[in-house]
Amino acid sequence: MIHYTPLDPRIIWTDPNEAAPIMEERVLNGVRVLLRQDEGQLWSVVKVISTNPDDFLRPELQPGHFVQYTICAQSDLKTE
Repeated sequence: MIHYTPLDPRIIWTDPNEAAPIMEERVLNGVRVLLRQDEGQLWSVVKVISTNPDDFLRPELQPGHFVQYTICAQSDLKTE
């Protein structure tokens, strides 16, 4: 099926009753990243926000990599 529209596909194909994932921008190992909460204290990297090309090659910053940190110590991120 082809659906032509100027709207963002996420608006059309997502369930409006589904809760949006919790996302936070944090500094992980000196690099700003966008994290999505998966379960409790377990977060996954969604996007690297950096102007340094070398940061995108670091395995601990790759999208999908899991990170664990507690809410009370937001500045102390630990990679798993």
